[in-house]
Amino acid sequence: MTAVRVMCVMVNGYSLLNIRLWFYSLALLHLLATAYVTLTIDLTVDEDPKVRAYDTVRWNLLTCWFNIITIVYLLLCIYCDWREKCCDETPQMDRLRNIRDVAMTAILFPVTGFGDTTFWILFNLAPDMIAPPRVFEYLPLWAQHSLHTISFVLVFIDLLLTPRTRPKSHRANLQMLIAFSVFYTFVMYVHYVLGYNVYSYLETASRTVCILSFICALTMSISFYCLQWYIIEYIWGNALIDKRTRDEQVVSNVDLYSKIAGVFGEVSRKHND
Repeated sequence: MTAVRVMCVMVNGYSLLNIRLWFYSLALLHLLATAYVTLTIDLTVDEDPKVRAYDTVRWNLLTCWFNIITIVYLLLCIYCDWREKCCDETPQMDRLRNIRDVAMTAILFPVTGFGDTTFWILFNLAPDMIAPPRVFEYLPLWAQHSLHTISFVLVFIDLLLTPRTRPKSHRANLQMLIAFSVFYTFVMYVHYVLGYNVYSYLETASRTVCILSFICALTMSISFYCLQWYIIEYIWGNALIDKRTRDEQVVSNVDLYSKIAGVFGEVSRKHND
């Protein structure tokens, strides 16, 4: 994957660099505010011991993990874009941009897509599989959307605002995604052995169900991983990137709004059909 500088990119007359700095800053403030509201809720006052235990368990929820990773990611994005805006480039900046892009494409987008999709399916069909029902009484609906809806909206918008190129090989990215999935599964297993179930359904789930859950989770994550490249190539496309020199990359002026409107217009037409 090639890290692309966006100093010269204009979107309908506006600097893409400025748009991204505003977007990343507002997104960071939103996540920090959401984290403060949700993580300061005291569950230890509840009568149910399972709900009280959730005060500790929630730190190991996949939602908590990918939102914390997103906060770190946004800080890195702001740092990289601000250095570029100030024309303060160092040899390490391209490396940081590559780390930023790999973090998004290999972990954040596929994991957030899987996590948010799975949450809303279970939340509407069988919320007791996620957590004790009384847990949801402590968290207002707007906070659920902040954690499980806006989180995906943020990473999706990032795909639209960040020019990237499809890597020549997906092997390294998929290895990172699988390693992340295995590590998170190991964390859940350790808590299971210690007597704390990260998700309620694990209390009665058989070994077969656990294995099938892992396979389904990994399959969905890989599907989101593959999907993002079609979105990136539709919005940006390899033809948009003009490599003028080895050290400088200039991206042509892109009518990004038209592209985005085309995406949602096509989805709307298919839905109506």
